[in-house]
Amino acid sequence: MSKKRRKKKIRQEKARKPGPEKAATEAAPEKKRFRRRVTPLLLYSVVLIVALAAFFFLHFLKPEINIKKDGPLNVLLVTLDTTRADAVGLYSGKNDVSPNIDELGRSSVVFRECYSPVPLTLPAHCSLFTGRYPMAHNVRNNGTYFLDDSELTLAEVFKKNGYQTAAVVSSFTVFSKFGLSQGFDHYDEDFDSGQAILNFEAEIPANSVYDKFRRWFDSRSGQDFFCWVHFYDPHAPYVGHGDTAGQGGASPWNRYEGEVTFVDAYVGKMIEALKAEALYENTVIVIAGDHGEAFGEHKEQGHGIFCYEESLRVPLIIHNPRLFRNPKLVTERVRLVDLMPTLLELFGLQIPAEIQGQSFLKLIENKAERQKRMVYFESLFGKEESNWAPLTGIIDSGYKYISLPEPELYDLRDDEKETRNLVGSQMAVAQAMDKKLEQFIRSHAATRSPTRRTLSQSDAEMLRTLGYVSGFSGKAKQMMDPKRAMDIYLEVAEIKELIRQKNYGRADSLLAAVLARNPEVDLPDIYEISYQVQKHKGEVKGAIETLQKAIGLFPENEAFKVFLGMTYIESGDLTTAEGYCRQLLDANSKMTAAHILLGDAQDRLNKVEPALLSYENALALEPQNGMIKVKVAGMLAKKGELSRAQAILEELESPRNIVQTPEYLEALSNLALQVLSAGDGERAIALYKKATAINPENPDAWLNLGSAYLRQKRYDLALENFEKALTLNKKIALAYSNIGVVYMTRSSEENDPALADRALGYFNRAIELQPDLATAYNGRGWTLSTLNRMPQALRDFERSIELDPDSKDAYINISLAMYHLGRYADALRYLDVVKGKFYERMSLRDREDIERLYTQLKALK
Repeated sequence: MSKKRRKKKIRQEKARKPGPEKAATEAAPEKKRFRRRVTPLLLYSVVLIVALAAFFFLHFLKPEINIKKDGPLNVLLVTLDTTRADAVGLYSGKNDVSPNIDELGRSSVVFRECYSPVPLTLPAHCSLFTGRYPMAHNVRNNGTYFLDDSELTLAEVFKKNGYQTAAVVSSFTVFSKFGLSQGFDHYDEDFDSGQAILNFEAEIPANSVYDKFRRWFDSRSGQDFFCWVHFYDPHAPYVGHGDTAGQGGASPWNRYEGEVTFVDAYVGKMIEALKAEALYENTVIVIAGDHGEAFGEHKEQGHGIFCYEESLRVPLIIHNPRLFRNPKLVTERVRLVDLMPTLLELFGLQIPAEIQGQSFLKLIENKAERQKRMVYFESLFGKEESNWAPLTGIIDSGYKYISLPEPELYDLRDDEKETRNLVGSQMAVAQAMDKKLEQFIRSHAATRSPTRRTLSQSDAEMLRTLGYVSGFSGKAKQMMDPKRAMDIYLEVAEIKELIRQKNYGRADSLLAAVLARNPEVDLPDIYEISYQVQKHKGEVKGAIETLQKAIGLFPENEAFKVFLGMTYIESGDLTTAEGYCRQLLDANSKMTAAHILLGDAQDRLNKVEPALLSYENALALEPQNGMIKVKVAGMLAKKGELSRAQAILEELESPRNIVQTPEYLEALSNLALQVLSAGDGERAIALYKKATAINPENPDAWLNLGSAYLRQKRYDLALENFEKALTLNKKIALAYSNIGVVYMTRSSEENDPALADRALGYFNRAIELQPDLATAYNGRGWTLSTLNRMPQALRDFERSIELDPDSKDAYINISLAMYHLGRYADALRYLDVVKGKFYERMSLRDREDIERLYTQLKALK
């Protein structure tokens, strides 16, 4: 047993009985009244909200709910990413947004005010699964942190107690390499993506999530289960799905609601699946949002920067007809960190001492708690991504305090929309809450270092302060308040959208205008826009300098590092790319993209073994990434491990997104080429035919199949496939060149000059379409030499070598041409190049032919 596991076991044995959280201070009583939620674009009718409250009020007549765990129970935990409370009909009063969740909620325990500790996916889920705050589990942002193995998760507890555990996730943000897979027997993160390097925009839709859930659900064992299903659809960009595609026109809010409706349909299908298996009454269903979404209420569009109510308030619903015989509306504030201890108490499991959340089972049972919960929240996104001030805050009694260089204080009892900052009029309250905030952070912070890449000096200093900087300190005044930066941030975001639309000229001019007005502003998006414009213009040196400066300013932004590695590779600076990727991995060995880029550079440098190792290291981090498997298969084929390569590619045949990528086709073609070189022509042709069947609209597949037939001297079939490629794209120069090779080969074998003349026309057309196609010049040179037009032939051979210094056939052909012209010394010189450069890669027969010609030339010289 590892040290971490021994520590974990000790922590479990020291578990405490359920009890209220040790808050920093005693919270004052809060007014008990139902607060309506407000959407940014539509004010829902008070009548609807009151109707919801009235529905639950009918069941408040019974004094308490008796909870008895009678027999085995399963857990289905559904997290709705980026779903604010009032996006769900049960909270907003809109009946057509989430009918399935609403129907479930009408017989459930519904929490009116549940708060996320952070408006970011990974930290919020880490808090939900550990019952601990971000400063305790040390995951403060997406991407650069991961949940340490020493943290005890909800899944681990259930697994230890005999449950089978499974998860289906839909965003790269919660990939297993970030630590949330701890305790899961099955963790489905297979995106069937056409990209090897995934980013935080990588997701799968709700229908695919449901399909993956059903595959697991239908094949599970008979034991009790704990299953987590994660839906990401409400996250921007908001897209339409079927009937919801046109819902609400172009309004962002209505498109967002449409995404919630789409997810709701598949939540309903999961509920139906439980009912069909007679598991509905034996399963505790939990539906929770991880954080909310802003629509301009406080300028922000999206989430991550601010911590206003629209970003923190999330739906929370718990359902089981055996445990909760009557529905209940809980009006007291609860937090996502409270969910883990509640479930553990509900299932009669011990609550580990390190859990910071507080079970809210007493609230469900209508029993009094000693004190109200103080809500802590934070976002270090602005600090880490843009060097702005860190944001922390608390809600205590009715007051909400936000610590920033310009601190904010709101009385949520009569200002739920947070429009009146009371710091000026209630300074004493604000300062008292600032002290409470500092005490809370220090009493809840972890003692170990964060689990992340190598820290810079500024990173280390910031984290030593636990992300807290008092809004009333002199240090805070020296930092950029996000509120001050938002106008420019939003303006630059609009310019970035032009880049996505490939409107580079307009983006360039607008960015120049922004920088002229704000020369002191530094934002990551500014550098990304500049890089994209420079790349579009072909200004490689400028693009590299822009990225290097951006990395220095924003070391947490992984995208800049990926862009720089890609730019080195695309510009052909492979040695620099290789060294740079190694530096990235020295700083963060979990950076999958760096492993992939390192492999790409090594592949282009013909370092097959190192490239294979790099891709295998990447695959170890993302074991379900199909495109990395494609790269591994490609290297195995180059290495000669043909059976292993073929097995991997066959494994990937069912996910259509992968097999239709150029990378898959290239790997399959490389495998077929290696098989062909090994002398198994029929197997190679079968592989090439598979490529045409997978993607019949891809001309390259037909070109490759034609080349295989050409190699077997099956000329009619070769021509048929080359012509098929041309029916798909009449401007493929290589197809014309290959047809020229067919006619020229036949001319040589049949001694028919007419076929050579025909071949010449195809080579001319190929060069006309693609003046830098080396193989076409070599073919035309061969044709011209056959037609005794030697000076022109020599020029074509020389041009072929100039375009492709690795063109073995061109060196051999020019040597033969020199031989026929009686220029034996020149012929020997070119043969020396062939022997020195290509000899090891040549077949035994080709070597014998070269040696025979070399001997003849030596004798003639």
